[in-house]
Amino acid sequence: MKSATLKITAIIVVVLIILLGGWFIIQPRMKNTNNTSSSRFASSAELKIYEDAENDLTLEYPKDWFQKESEEGAISFGDKSGANITMYVEDLGVEGVALEDYSATSITGLSNLGLEFKLLDSYDSTTVGYPSYTVEYTLSNDTLTARATGMWFILEAKAYSFTYTAPENLYDTSKSKAMAVIDSVRIEQ
Repeated sequence: MKSATLKITAIIVVVLIILLGGWFIIQPRMKNTNNTSSSRFASSAELKIYEDAENDLTLEYPKDWFQKESEEGAISFGDKSGANITMYVEDLGVEGVALEDYSATSITGLSNLGLEFKLLDSYDSTTVGYPSYTVEYTLSNDTLTARATGMWFILEAKAYSFTYTAPENLYDTSKSKAMAVIDSVRIEQ
């Protein structure tokens, strides 16, 4: 059991490094448009649909957002300002991993990324109808500070993780749209 826990811990840490490290690489290259629109989606004509057949998952995101997939399987959706949502479905390999244990390991992984980590809040929540855990935090390096809200839940032997990240000064501007993308997630069972 200890080796399975260590394996899960290692996987979580690697995923967190991929998800958050990518933001610090991509963000400086993006133009800051400082868009102040905080409206949710006006109509379905303004949306694209992302389908993940392997995990029976769909979500809707704005047409003017990019979609990018990492080699590790994380999918990011974002706008020109640097705000983005990263989704990752992780096969835990075993059923019965407690959300509390997964959450504690994830928070520890965030604090060990080699960036300045500040936990702002953490709490039990519900994400797309499933019991989940949410963390709000900032990550900083020498030149950037990002604010993020990460939420995850476990369904069968998979962890579903969604992280909204934005430059700290734009976090509130894009949050409504980002949460609408996350709220649009549908998982067929």
